[in-house]
Amino acid sequence: MDIISEVAKNANVGIDAIDSIKEHVSNEEFRHVILGQRAKLADIKDRAVEQCGCGKKESTISAFEAMMMKGAIKMKAMMDKSDKNIAEMLIEGYNTGINDIVSVANDLPKEEVTPLVGDLINRYQVNIKQLRQYL
Repeated sequence: MDIISEVAKNANVGIDAIDSIKEHVSNEEFRHVILGQRAKLADIKDRAVEQCGCGKKESTISAFEAMMMKGAIKMKAMMDKSDKNIAEMLIEGYNTGINDIVSVANDLPKEEVTPLVGDLINRYQVNIKQLRQYL
């Protein structure tokens, strides 16, 4: 398992989640925050793809996983479009992303863990902190 391609996949899940939910955000300030988060995740993903030499297919989750995630996000957002609900969904996703990438990193020798892992974890933590104001 290549940790750099896992960073790319993990960041891409966050990007896809934001893309799926942004249409339900009516608060322009909140929309600006999550689109800024998306841009920073895209930067991490792009750096990871560049480092690993993996293409688009290798840096994404399966079509089935993407469909299930997008469907769940859309259903929850349609039922409750409040900033609080959307912030909670994104925070939950970011926490899952942290747990997933830490789990992968813990299975590798320390010297194989790239600084991109720390960059992604730090980005998720900053994102969570930004979203807390909408809870």
